[in-house]
Amino acid sequence: MPTLSIPSNLYWFPRSLINLWNLGIIGIAFLMALPVLVIASFVFLPASENWQHLVDNLLAEYVSNSLLLMVGVSVGVLSIGVITAWLTSMCEFPGRRWLTWALLLPLAIPAYIIAYTYTGLLDFEGPVQGAMRAWFDWSYGDYWFPEGRRSQTMAQCSISVSAPLLPVFSVPGSASVTAPLLHSFQPHCSVSFSCW
Repeated sequence: MPTLSIPSNLYWFPRSLINLWNLGIIGIAFLMALPVLVIASFVFLPASENWQHLVDNLLAEYVSNSLLLMVGVSVGVLSIGVITAWLTSMCEFPGRRWLTWALLLPLAIPAYIIAYTYTGLLDFEGPVQGAMRAWFDWSYGDYWFPEGRRSQTMAQCSISVSAPLLPVFSVPGSASVTAPLLHSFQPHCSVSFSCW
């Protein structure tokens, strides 16, 4: 690993921290943080009409929606991720091996593609409502259906953002559930008791 020569007046700085890898990581982190730093720098500028309009009319709603989405996605990913991690690692059932690999599939689909697909399927022109109108001979206004594109509920948004994040938790969760718990079940299994 290439290292940089450190001047003697920098005796207080650890020599192992100054190398090209760390400088590269710091550079990449700075580039990724640059948009946030630019927005944060506006705090030091005088407030304009646009910022005041956002604060007065939209900021509270945006912050509350972001917090609700964060809580909804966290609950969805943790609950479904824990359940699937436990089931695929500790239980033997038909289709378990297939489910273990199928849990990786949502990782291949970005959240915005899932949101567009979900909206397109459930919208008025989509196949779900089209099939309902064809089967039951309904027309617009004869039935209630959530407005897909115009007013998605927070639950719908949480589901479409949670789906691609499930493998991020369920796959490592499966490994972390299996290792410690198998050791705790082994004494019971060794004395001819069933582990379940």
